[in-house]
Amino acid sequence: MTTRPRQFEIDFVWKEEVVYWEGHRGFVFWGAWGVEPIETYVPDAASWDRVVPSWLRGRYDEVVRNLRSDPHHVVIEERDDATGFDPERQVTRGFWPRRAVAWWRARRSSRRRAVSEGER
Repeated sequence: MTTRPRQFEIDFVWKEEVVYWEGHRGFVFWGAWGVEPIETYVPDAASWDRVVPSWLRGRYDEVVRNLRSDPHHVVIEERDDATGFDPERQVTRGFWPRRAVAWWRARRSSRRRAVSEGER
């Protein structure tokens, strides 16, 4: 039996965020928009399964190939600890804006706590 390739989309939705979509599920990768072409950062193959949501695990080659097929950006591999990849950066269509704002606020406040605790 032959499996059909998965349908995917890539959205450059916000400064420094690139969403890889398959159906209603998406995952947010970091990007850099102040350069030409835009850069999208993905975890390296050794880190992939540890830092992506379960629906992307075991699919490093396929997803990175899909990302690289879009000519509007270049894909750069990074160690997971270099850019802070987080499996919680997954989103759902129709829920994306609200979830993104809540995630960003939580992330920002935890970074502020870490900085202020480190200064003490």
